[in-house]
Amino acid sequence: WEARKIWGAVINQTRDLTRQAHWFRNTERARKLSGLAVAFSYALNAHCLKGTLVDASSHIGQYASVDDKLKAEITPLIGEEATKEVLAAPHRPVEVCRLLTRCLAEEGLTPMLEARVDTNIATYSDYGGMCDRIQKTPMPLVYTRHTARFLLTWLLFVPSVLLGAGFGTGAVIGISVGMATLMLGIDELGVQIEEPFSVLPMDSYCNGLRDLHNYAEFLPAPKPKPAGNVPDWA
Repeated sequence: WEARKIWGAVINQTRDLTRQAHWFRNTERARKLSGLAVAFSYALNAHCLKGTLVDASSHIGQYASVDDKLKAEITPLIGEEATKEVLAAPHRPVEVCRLLTRCLAEEGLTPMLEARVDTNIATYSDYGGMCDRIQKTPMPLVYTRHTARFLLTWLLFVPSVLLGAGFGTGAVIGISVGMATLMLGIDELGVQIEEPFSVLPMDSYCNGLRDLHNYAEFLPAPKPKPAGNVPDWA
């Protein structure tokens, strides 16, 4: 699935940003960058869940809405003020990317290190766009309706064909039920493939990244040693 590949890339990118936060000499800002990286995964999860056609109530647990769940998840990571900014934004993942960029600019890394971190942040925007593409280009409704009608019509003729072939009543019922279960199950699989974000364990993905962030110990990065003949842009 494309969605699974996207989320695998998001996980790897977040781990990499958490690692790159150790380049920061300001420990509070390092933890902030790492927390924002994890908050991006939660924001993308909520964004995907709100855009799905499947009922989201089974995915939010004790919370009243997807927004309440997101607020509870990211407030411990980025604080109340940043959480308000994220929740007020029309596109939450993009807003987290903006906060990541601002955090990076405040640190003042060397141009080379800053470019590396910014590349990871820019890739987050790509992943958000990929998820939007999956949500906003669903399978045409006429195709799904045609498939369902064809299957139902075909299944209605199965019992008469079996009776004509000499099968007994019990065998006809059993075979018809079995074939209907298999064929309609294929149709249901197609619906789930069209709505992958309601199937993937995204909460588990996000919580694993949160645990990684909470475990990390952010210490001041050592001052880089001056090297000879190093150009100014490095």
